[in-house]
Amino acid sequence: MPHQSPSSPRHPYIVGIQSHGGVSKGLRAAVGKMLPPLVRILLRNEMAAKSFHELVKQAYVSVALDEFGIGGRAATTSRIAILTGLTRKEVQALLGRPLNGEDRYGKEYTTLQRRHSRARHVG
Repeated sequence: MPHQSPSSPRHPYIVGIQSHGGVSKGLRAAVGKMLPPLVRILLRNEMAAKSFHELVKQAYVSVALDEFGIGGRAATTSRIAILTGLTRKEVQALLGRPLNGEDRYGKEYTTLQRRHSRARHVG
């Protein structure tokens, strides 16, 4: 890596971060510092940005479903979409939910929703 003077930033895209969408400068800076080492690992292991983006979206939906419901209930598709910035259609696809609430075989929701339903009934 070429030597950089103290005045030139190691990661220039982190410099000058302003609050965006209610996210503090500090949080954006912290995430900005965490990403380059992670991306380095991902690139060394041939994971493309598109694959990483899909994992991030899945994580956002999973956490929103599990931890951001109201009144002890699971978060709705609409609430997850609002919290994550994804469309309802994207959220439903990530949850394994068809738009009408059942799959083509008449089975109830799958993947994250099924896991979440089991977790609620166990405890």
